[in-house]
Amino acid sequence: MHIGEAMIKAESGAAGTGPTCVMHSIAVQTAAFEKAYRFYTELVGLRVVREPFPFKTRTLAWLDAGSVLLELYSVRREDNAAAREDGVVGPDHLAFVVDDLDAMILRLHEFEVPIVKGPLIPPSGDPNQPRVLFVEGPDGEEVQFREPAVGARGR
Repeated sequence: MHIGEAMIKAESGAAGTGPTCVMHSIAVQTAAFEKAYRFYTELVGLRVVREPFPFKTRTLAWLDAGSVLLELYSVRREDNAAAREDGVVGPDHLAFVVDDLDAMILRLHEFEVPIVKGPLIPPSGDPNQPRVLFVEGPDGEEVQFREPAVGARGR
């Protein structure tokens, strides 16, 4: 079951009983990282939250897009995005902060939405990196649910 199907179930009476979700970030994969970085920072004027840094086989930067973060990252270094069927550029996943990730896991099970990856703490190098998990959205897109940052939880 995808999230879209789960939303139909939610409309049948179970809505409003799960954890609170708030949009956290939109991830955009780009085949031209430097060009995209300049576009979003210099042209659009997004504030840099975290300067570009290496993450696994990519370059990643966090930009402040108002109430939502833009997670801008390159394709994997060894990839040619145009040559890969799954290496499309553009939006990659939606990320929601949830007040209780364990409650969200129960909710996902309740709606028969399988967890594709996680929960896990990504190796970002950020000491406040929260646990995250991924599910498949209604159109096959990746949807992330994440705890608030460690500092935001008072830990």
